[in-house]
Amino acid sequence: MRFDLAGLLCPTAMPCTTLIRRGFLLLAVAVGGLACDPPGGSEGEGEGEGEGEGEGGGEGEGEGGGEGEGEGEGEGEGEGEGEGEGETFAVSPSSFVLGLGGDGDADLTMELWAVQSAPATCPTFLRNEATWRSLDEGVAVVNRFGVVSPVAPGTTTIEASLGGLTATSTVVVDGTLHERSIVVGGATRTFQVYQPSTMTLPTAVVLSLHGGGGTAHQQLRTSQLTRVAYDEGFVVVFPDGSRGALPIQTWNAGTCCATAAANDVDDVGFLRALVAAVADDIEIDVTRVHATGHSNGAMMSHRLACEAADVFASIAAVDAGLNVDGADFVECAPSRPVPVLMIHGTTDVNYPLGGGTGLVGTPGQGFYPVVHPTNDNTLDDWRTINGATGAGVVEFERGDVRCERFDGTATVTMCTITPATPRNAGAVVCDGGGHAWPGGVKSLQADADVPSTDVDASAHIWSFLAAHPRP
Repeated sequence: MRFDLAGLLCPTAMPCTTLIRRGFLLLAVAVGGLACDPPGGSEGEGEGEGEGEGEGGGEGEGEGGGEGEGEGEGEGEGEGEGEGEGETFAVSPSSFVLGLGGDGDADLTMELWAVQSAPATCPTFLRNEATWRSLDEGVAVVNRFGVVSPVAPGTTTIEASLGGLTATSTVVVDGTLHERSIVVGGATRTFQVYQPSTMTLPTAVVLSLHGGGGTAHQQLRTSQLTRVAYDEGFVVVFPDGSRGALPIQTWNAGTCCATAAANDVDDVGFLRALVAAVADDIEIDVTRVHATGHSNGAMMSHRLACEAADVFASIAAVDAGLNVDGADFVECAPSRPVPVLMIHGTTDVNYPLGGGTGLVGTPGQGFYPVVHPTNDNTLDDWRTINGATGAGVVEFERGDVRCERFDGTATVTMCTITPATPRNAGAVVCDGGGHAWPGGVKSLQADADVPSTDVDASAHIWSFLAAHPRP
């Protein structure tokens, strides 16, 4: 027996390859022994830089983009009409923000999708099949794969053409994006910092944590939080998890994930030190430091709320619950009540809403429930911790999305995405309720789930975090 890449001990009776799926398990490898084969076989490519996605699944897709609550912008524009009834052609994202290089070697690019869609079917995501051009190469340029690079501050349009159809996306080049590193516990840890020109001092800071197997750049791209940071004038930081012998980055959220958890990496200590390092460079408002994340990054956000409530004012977790140490997964005792927002889809098979073992991504890994009618679960735990045990109030409904707020000493809000018609194409969940950042951009991974277009998670998250500074 040995640890496979999901950080799990697998029986020697299992096949001797680990097929890394949808980001957490992204490569096909054999590492000195036997490991578990997840169902469904081998995966697609990574982010273009060899990146993975969430610890149990692909990240956000979403050509149709988030609506949000008026505070965010949508994704797909659907400018072209296809041959069939109701068919559309769009670019995803429909608008985005790029920073110029700072004092590090951060990846400044944005990979776009050309998207064909029709009612009641899964959309088709294309890149080099389309013809791409920038209407002002003095601001940004685009290559034949739809990869946009910033040139100078300004705004321009990126155009995609396919089969006589044309769609566009607006890019704003503003502010800086630079990569930094600090040494914590003898290890060099990296993170990317986006500073918009719209920032006001002292500034709020949001840490956005990638899923297991992902990277800072992947989280920046799929979440589109740089757009919200530009619109609202705050700093957003995209940290990198740690990696073992293989290039798969994860967070030690307690019981998950991979080598970060197996080696008991002090990620709480790293993220504390990261905030201090940012504060050395930028005048920050220490009462407005927040954390969010997807999947394994969402689990890590929960852990920060449990163990670093003196630093982080509030958190938002997308597609994962509490998985901190303890025999029953739950051992959370924050120094004060912490406002918590959770967003989760009911057709997520990587991290099921009701907990248990995901069907793909992390063979044998058990997940603590986010919501469950009878078993202990994350929502009830936070409601108890925050004294929010009264009846909930529905504060947002649109399409398949419903958000219920529970008030107490600190607020707990639960947003569920319940597709009226579950839909998939093979391994891809394309009904919006899967393992993807709602309103975000589809991962470059071929089998990543399609996110909901009924809510812009990044804009919704910022609205929640901004309303809940640290006392």
